[in-house]
Amino acid sequence: MSEASRAIFRGLVERIGGVDAAAATIEARLGACSKGTVSKMCAGHIGVTVEAMRALEDGLGAFPLTTHLFERVGRIGVTTGCLHTLAAQSSIEAGEVHAAIIRAFSHASADPNDLTPTERAEVMKELREAIDVMQQMLTIVESDPS
Repeated sequence: MSEASRAIFRGLVERIGGVDAAAATIEARLGACSKGTVSKMCAGHIGVTVEAMRALEDGLGAFPLTTHLFERVGRIGVTTGCLHTLAAQSSIEAGEVHAAIIRAFSHASADPNDLTPTERAEVMKELREAIDVMQQMLTIVESDPS
């Protein structure tokens, strides 16, 4: 992660109320997080996870790190519809589906034996995102005459 991205993450931690509040916010979403982990992310000793970033941004209702990362597309010039790019994206999306399902059936869930309404909504959202990427891949592959 670039220093600019890490600085934005540190800003999120400060805005949410410090390391303790950030750890609690991340733990509420993921089921586990310590203030030591957040401190290490801020200091650059370990990487900032996408889930930690999303938890803080969602908790604040502000998305500066997501925006910063999205702006890379314009700077780097990633080609939309590129099968290589979509393959990488599909892997991420599939991982997010699996993470949502695993969280729903973990001890962190209110009902580890069944999906709660909130968990069901999260799983459906992640599945739709994964299906969208897969559909884009299918369209590209089907349109290739070779």
